[in-house]
Amino acid sequence: MVEEVGVSMAFKHLTFTPVVTYNRVTSCDTNENEGVAANGKMIAMSWKSTSTVAVFNSDAPLTFDANVPLIKGHMGSIFDMQWSPFEDRLLATCADDGKVKMWVFDDYNGLTNKGDVSTADLTLDAHARKCISVRWHSAAESLLATHSIDKTIKIWDINEDRCHDSIFTF
Repeated sequence: MVEEVGVSMAFKHLTFTPVVTYNRVTSCDTNENEGVAANGKMIAMSWKSTSTVAVFNSDAPLTFDANVPLIKGHMGSIFDMQWSPFEDRLLATCADDGKVKMWVFDDYNGLTNKGDVSTADLTLDAHARKCISVRWHSAAESLLATHSIDKTIKIWDINEDRCHDSIFTF
């Protein structure tokens, strides 16, 4: 038998009060996306100010403060982010500016004590309008899909010699 008592719950002999709730740190992300990307080693999440992402080691305990180092490379709201399934330290983000940016981290500590980062390792001029989502292919290492409110889906091969143009546009 479960009964609600204010914000705490009573379950037979066990009572608890939720200590932490995640209400999306930012008001800039949309309901179409999760706002958080994790790969088991690192966590990336949209942060409070527009066009920022915080990246953390998933095993290190943290306390958040006003001086958290952030990724600040996009213009406008960040709509989606995803870690590469093949390279644990490669994060792709997409935003209101129509660009997809790749961020490579030196280690699994994220951005702690390294300061803000504003220059991406690779930038794709993906779409003319808002880029809503980015997804890595689960079996092909360098393939990435993006979709936009311009009603297109683009497939990208991010190998160095082929990354400037999409290989398919739907």
